[in-house]
Amino acid sequence: MDKTDFAPMQYPIPWPPPDLPSFPPHPLSRIPVLGWPFRYFRWLRYSSQHQRVVLDPIAENIVAQLEKRPTDSPWPICADQKVLAKIISDAVAFEKGLPVSPALHQDDPFPLLFWGPFDDITPLIVRVECRKKLNREIPSRLLIDAWNERWSVGRFIEECTRLDPE
Repeated sequence: MDKTDFAPMQYPIPWPPPDLPSFPPHPLSRIPVLGWPFRYFRWLRYSSQHQRVVLDPIAENIVAQLEKRPTDSPWPICADQKVLAKIISDAVAFEKGLPVSPALHQDDPFPLLFWGPFDDITPLIVRVECRKKLNREIPSRLLIDAWNERWSVGRFIEECTRLDPE
């Protein structure tokens, strides 16, 4: 594979995104009638603050890196890999709200492209489009391994193109 003329994405700090920390119980939360709404509204306020302070800056860092990208790159060479790279690029652009699909670098970290602060639909879009355009089924296990082992997008595309067409 040829190297492209732009650098791969860098992990933002903190990575991985921290989970919502637990908060201590409040004395009013034990009252049967008032307790559950009190806990619910307190959790909403707490989670929205976590979203605004922790998760939004991570998402903004990822989007800023993608916005600096050109729209086309010479990688990958193989036709199936090029189609899969375009599918991933389009799904990432849709998920992150980018006006154009960014070029992918073969060393881009898989988790950065497939992570979002809300319900992330990028893997679902990639699986459906890959089934439709390439007649290949991407197993869930492949996505999980790519996430847990922090694969590069180049390795993920290579593994996907090794799958047998249906």
